[in-house]
Amino acid sequence: MGLEIAEQFGWKLPDVILYPTGGGVGIIGIYKALLELKEMGWIEGRLPRLVAVQSTGCAPIVKAWQEKKTESVFWEHARTLAFGITVPKAIGDFLVLDAVYKTGGCAVAVDDGEILKPENCWPPVRVPSSAGRRGDAQRRHASGTRRLD
Repeated sequence: MGLEIAEQFGWKLPDVILYPTGGGVGIIGIYKALLELKEMGWIEGRLPRLVAVQSTGCAPIVKAWQEKKTESVFWEHARTLAFGITVPKAIGDFLVLDAVYKTGGCAVAVDDGEILKPENCWPPVRVPSSAGRRGDAQRRHASGTRRLD
């Protein structure tokens, strides 16, 4: 995904990448690809801040990030409608947090009500995992809070 993002942005990276995070393999892969592209000289400058977006019903990465930890703790009684990101303990949590920390990113949680708002779902699907990132971005924009920390 990191290669695709770089290519689709004409090799000029965005400032921030919000990613719905369950097991974290997406963020891990994006970070690894961007590091490799930078090493090869295909991209320059700062890497985008990586933002792990989770549901408030299952947010072990968010909790670990808030506590400045290097790994998460199992999320008891995980429950969210966004089943694709319902991962109570990611095996690679330490890699996700490392990528977030090293890019100056953060981890944020969005509740199911925000995730299910129709304007956050495109294409319209019954239970979207990716709508969380859009819900978080829209909430921050509406409140005037654009900082991701």
